[in-house]
Amino acid sequence: MNIRARAKVALNSLGLRPAVERGLVEAGLLGERVQRLVRGGPEPSQAIVLAGSGRSGTTWLSDVLSTVPGTQRIFEPLRQAPRWEPALATSARSPYLRPEGDYPRWNALLYKVLTGRCRTYWTDSRRTSFFPERLLIKEIRANLMLGYVHDHFGPRIVYLLRHPCAVVASRIRLGWRINLGDLLRQEELVEDHLSGWVPHMERARNDPVASHAIWWSVESRVAALQLATRRHFRSYYERLVLNPRESVGEMLAWLGLEGSRIDEERFKRSSHTTWAGGGDGAGDREVSIQRLSSWKRQLSAEEQRLVLDWASRLDVTHYGDDPLPVSG
Repeated sequence: MNIRARAKVALNSLGLRPAVERGLVEAGLLGERVQRLVRGGPEPSQAIVLAGSGRSGTTWLSDVLSTVPGTQRIFEPLRQAPRWEPALATSARSPYLRPEGDYPRWNALLYKVLTGRCRTYWTDSRRTSFFPERLLIKEIRANLMLGYVHDHFGPRIVYLLRHPCAVVASRIRLGWRINLGDLLRQEELVEDHLSGWVPHMERARNDPVASHAIWWSVESRVAALQLATRRHFRSYYERLVLNPRESVGEMLAWLGLEGSRIDEERFKRSSHTTWAGGGDGAGDREVSIQRLSSWKRQLSAEEQRLVLDWASRLDVTHYGDDPLPVSG
């Protein structure tokens, strides 16, 4: 057990952990509070939203982007949505919002999120800027609402994709559980995207591989359709691993941050939520390809086919049998 873990155990035993964590958050927010007093708070349109399915590399990419001076990462604020809007306590884990829909409570919450007003030790456990010029909202629960977020608030949206077999294999390895009921009980989502597939999805609910495959496919389908006619930057995890400087450079240019300095070591470092980072340069390419295709060893041929079949059924065609993307 490391020092940090020991400290958590000690604080928990004394009942002091909530107070200490709140104090750390408030101390970190001091610079932002001063900024708000001097020049007012940020607008939602100034935020950068980094979205993607869980285990797609969003944490690693947010680690890289948050090294740009003046960037403060806010880590998965929707995880604690009921804390800020108690009426959303029964909301699905990945809520679906029609771009043209009317959702007053979600509208109020998303405004707070995009302007940095929903902060906890979870969102701010890593401080990346004391006087931030921009907020980077890293979120894996916004994939079914990106059209709504775009149309109502206008932030810059970066959407990250990773091979579905890699995502499913990672989730299975970590013991993630998924409840397809969170998707199937959302009437608007079923009506708009899933009506023809509900019986098939119901039969797959007890199969972990199929459930994760369906979840990834639904999130990817909805995100692709909602973003198709809206300004955004689509990125692929595999290309980031193989060509990080070029890929991140293109992203920064699109974000209007070209010329920004990125910590070179950050490209080679794993995030705190993964077990392997990406290589860079010709010498590491073979090793990187092996890592990117590790799902071929972790999933059986039948499981791989099951995952790819669900992606195909829901018209998500970014990936095939090869570990690298086939489009984009």
